Amino acid sequence: MRGCVYSIVVAVIACGCATAPEPGATGELARAEVVASAASLVAAGITRVSVVSDGATADLVLNGASGSYAGTLILPMGGHSVVASAFAGETLVGRSRPASVTITAGVVTRMALEILDLRPDAPPLFGPIVDTLTFPTTVNAGASTTFATTAVAPSGDALSYAWSSSCADAVFSAPAAATTSWSKASQGACMITVVVTANGLTAQRSFGIVVFPAGAASGAADITSTFLAKPTVVWSFAPGTMAVSQQNASCDVVAGSNASCQFTLASPDVAAYQATVIDWGGGVAGTLTVADNCGGRFGTAAQDFSDLTGFWLPPVVGGTCLVTATATTLEGVTGTITAAVVSDAGAPPPATQPPSVSALLDVVLSQTMQANIFLGNPTPPPTVIAPGLQMLASASVGWRDGLPGSVTVVDSCTGAQPTKPLFGFDWETSFWITATAPGTLCTVTLTATNLQGVSHSLAAQYRVASP
Repeated sequence: MRGCVYSIVVAVIACGCATAPEPGATGELARAEVVASAASLVAAGITRVSVVSDGATADLVLNGASGSYAGTLILPMGGHSVVASAFAGETLVGRSRPASVTITAGVVTRMALEILDLRPDAPPLFGPIVDTLTFPTTVNAGASTTFATTAVAPSGDALSYAWSSSCADAVFSAPAAATTSWSKASQGACMITVVVTANGLTAQRSFGIVVFPAGAASGAADITSTFLAKPTVVWSFAPGTMAVSQQNASCDVVAGSNASCQFTLASPDVAAYQATVIDWGGGVAGTLTVADNCGGRFGTAAQDFSDLTGFWLPPVVGGTCLVTATATTLEGVTGTITAAVVSDAGAPPPATQPPSVSALLDVVLSQTMQANIFLGNPTPPPTVIAPGLQMLASASVGWRDGLPGSVTVVDSCTGAQPTKPLFGFDWETSFWITATAPGTLCTVTLTATNLQGVSHSLAAQYRVASP
């Protein structure tokens, strides 16, 4: 049985109007009005719904004006069990579980009945499965070669085959057989396709073959190409994050839309931003960065491979700023989205406390061992390590009364290392290779800077061990 594949809501309304008893009846009677959505019934292929309670039966009738099925049950006051049944023509296709209702004078009672689908499951429909396909990749012009395929029909249906070629001058010896010979009189590259049919369903396989001139010492290059489109990026801004601005506007910019944000703000007010790559264009996800042309500041609150969020502080002098998000795939294809934001002349951001930072370096000593070097202020004594190890910097940053900004990591021997925010207040670099020259002293400096421009730095040193 299908079980509860679909459900129909049926409302049973007991109207306590104290109607007069019909002749021969005992006790008080009340009218129960039953209504069901016509749209859900028709969608399930149901043509009739009946409701039964203690021997009283009512068929629901389509009301074209209201777009619903409706009917009436005459029931005595008191408790009753109601069952709804659905039919497709004369075939029972669904039935509700018994539901209890108490008919009370002067009270409207509503019930929701789910009609459970009783129809048997349709039998599975199996198409063919191609098991093997054998073919050569080259042949000489005028020579014959053999293609063969085997297939399985799970339901035991008859299999049929149809071979075709993209080359008009090619010839099949048996284009409707599982195995066929094939030849082509002239050189060229052809695409061969075999379609297997069973039970009205098909499975298709294709391959290429190169025909060389007869007797020629020739080869071929099999070339495929993929077009990598530009990544698609969208912008979203929400102004007045610090509640300085009274505006309640937002700005969402997509390619081809109006890129002018309909709000203004002035430092030290900020805008919350979100740059999102909705499509990397078929390439591998790479970097996502944000910048402007007016000297504002971007702070990063969270980042993953396709999303970057944070705050933007406009320049104190104001002006029309073009803010741009740039996505670059690992293959080097770049896509951008730019929005125009007007900022008025404002004031510098208020003084804030420096961020609170704790940080360490993870050094990989072997496959099973690593060492931790803690960064401090002042800088701790140097740690001696072997040359050319892998190192990673991680930090936990509390922005105190400032807004999230940026974290930089610089190894004095190998240069700046890219950083990325993780969850909450955690930041991390990728692994980099330490210096290799014995005796070299290197300093790793981690600096956290909030959006207001206040920084706090920690450092650690490592010395490359001598042989």
